[in-house]
Amino acid sequence: MAKTITALVDTQTAEFVEAGSGPRYMRVTVPRNPDPGAEKYGTTADPFVSKTPAEKAAYKAALDDAVASSEIDNARALKAAMICGLWGRLNRQPTAPEIAAERERFVAIFKTLG
Repeated sequence: MAKTITALVDTQTAEFVEAGSGPRYMRVTVPRNPDPGAEKYGTTADPFVSKTPAEKAAYKAALDDAVASSEIDNARALKAAMICGLWGRLNRQPTAPEIAAERERFVAIFKTLG
């Protein structure tokens, strides 16, 4: 893979364009970062190295965990429903460790859905 990305930019709109000529357009070259799911930094001679299947699987699992946790944590109504459901099952106000365990259960279920 290339170390850089070269693109044509319209200097008036600051948008990338496919074709154009004249003073309005400028060709820019910027460094390319590795694809975090498939590559990692290598040596100076070969800056991007493909990840092993195990590294790719670990990255995907960590990403799935982060997305699921974020979706659960950012949905206030879902959090409230989770705590109310737990309260109803326990027939008392749940403790912080019980809420955390229920959240982990919700995250695990969320990840299996897609």
